Order: sequence, then structure tokens, then C-alpha cells
Amino acid sequence: MSTFEFISVFISIIFGLGLAHLLTNAMAHVFQRKLSYERGAYLSFTTMLVLGQWWTLFRWRDFETWTFDAFAILVLWALTVFAMPVALYPPNEDVRAEIKHRRTFLSLFFAMGVLDLAQTAMLGDLFQPWY
Repeated sequence: MSTFEFISVFISIIFGLGLAHLLTNAMAHVFQRKLSYERGAYLSFTTMLVLGQWWTLFRWRDFETWTFDAFAILVLWALTVFAMPVALYPPNEDVRAEIKHRRTFLSLFFAMGVLDLAQTAMLGDLFQPWY
């Protein structure tokens, strides 16, 4: 097993747990008829974001010199992606606190973007787009 395979399994578990939390709570809202258009838009956006970030992990397959810094950036990046569905569907949800949860969600989205830039810079692809 290569280093990438070892790390990607761990990070895939984190992404999978985030996606499972997102879809489980979304279906609970659908069955309770509490899924608003706004929350549905957040749900669609977050689902595509988690899947896109999971796919982005594959870019690390050819990375040769693994360091703890690279590992830490990837794990923090994955944890922020995991925390976004939890912020969207928090445990013991209170309707009055929905604005607070939205701010948390958007703050996590910003943090994920910063960590995404950091991991892209570690790959050396920050100023070399795919096109």
C-alpha cells in the first residue's frame, strides 16, 4: 500500500461521513416536510462541494515527498469539508439559531477555501491552472 492510498482511505472516510450526515438529515427533513428552498439550495451546493473535494483528492496520487505538513493540511481540509454538513444540519437543531448556523457554514466554507488554496500550493499547481 502506497502512502497516498493509506492517506486517501482516511480522508475518504471523513468525506464519506460528511456525505452520510448530509444525506441522512436531508432525507429526515424531506420526510418531515421541513425542507425549504433555501435549505435545498444549500443541500445541493454542499453535496456537490463534498463530491468535488473528494474528487480533488485524487490529484495527490503522484505526490512523492509526504511530510507531516502535507498530511496535516489535507486532514484539516477534509475536516472543514466534513464540518460543513454538520453546520448545515446541526444536532439538536433550533429554528431560531438557523442564522447562527448559516454564519458557521459560511465561515467553514471560507476556511475550506483557504485550506484548498494551501493544498493546491503544496502540489505546486496554484498558478498553473489545468487549462
